[in-house]
Amino acid sequence: MLLGVCATKGAPGATSAALALGAVWPRDVVLLEADPVGGALTYRCLTPAGGPPTPRPGLLDLAQDAHSGRAEATAAAVLDKSTQRLGCGVRLVQGVTGIQGAGVANMWPSIVQLVAAAAKEIDVIVDLGRLHSVVPGFVAEAHRLLVVAAPTMEQVVWLREGVDRIRRQRTSPVAVTPVLVGHPKHAAAECGEVDQVLSGAGVHADLTQHLSWDPTGLQRLQVGGDPHHKSLAKSSLIKSARELAEHVSVDNSQHLDAASKWFRAGEQS
Repeated sequence: MLLGVCATKGAPGATSAALALGAVWPRDVVLLEADPVGGALTYRCLTPAGGPPTPRPGLLDLAQDAHSGRAEATAAAVLDKSTQRLGCGVRLVQGVTGIQGAGVANMWPSIVQLVAAAAKEIDVIVDLGRLHSVVPGFVAEAHRLLVVAAPTMEQVVWLREGVDRIRRQRTSPVAVTPVLVGHPKHAAAECGEVDQVLSGAGVHADLTQHLSWDPTGLQRLQVGGDPHHKSLAKSSLIKSARELAEHVSVDNSQHLDAASKWFRAGEQS
């Protein structure tokens, strides 16, 4: 499965959502930072040894392997070779930083092709960054896309436009799940309001899901906290991330059937 995570303009980060999902994912998974602007987890997270991730391996190594078309290993094995283990247990392919971005600019198609092939063997969560600057190939190849937003009117408008933009970038239907980051107390009401806005605008999407705004839980996860340990597992971030992971990691054939109808209607409009 290839799961893309992006965020609307000004929304709480796709990176944090992707990290939380990777920490509680119910199956073997790799988290790939594919934000063309640059990765962030190398600055935020610690490894099991207590220090930051090392500069290599990472996306630059993956880009070189993908571009060279290494045939002696499966795509999943090539992807795994570029990962580092974070203290929280997540296997990370860290993104490029600074001038490294220019080094992979022409290699994105090869990276997308390799990751899509690897996603047939293992699950891959891809941090795509801001919706307006995502690598188009990942939008085209993803089995499901999460669009992260804050529960404000401005964000909901950008969310509506973003979901519609995704449809226009695809040549086939895809399950799109809006995710609101906010206080658990208001989650049900806020998600319901977003569903009404999207439905009223004729925009088809999965039911809006919730991820808790929990800076303390996120910091503990970033510095290497075990998401399965009793204390962190009870945090609102991990509890909501686990519920979200359970929702988006299952077979989405029924949602794709509905998305197909909406997709065809959009093509005819």
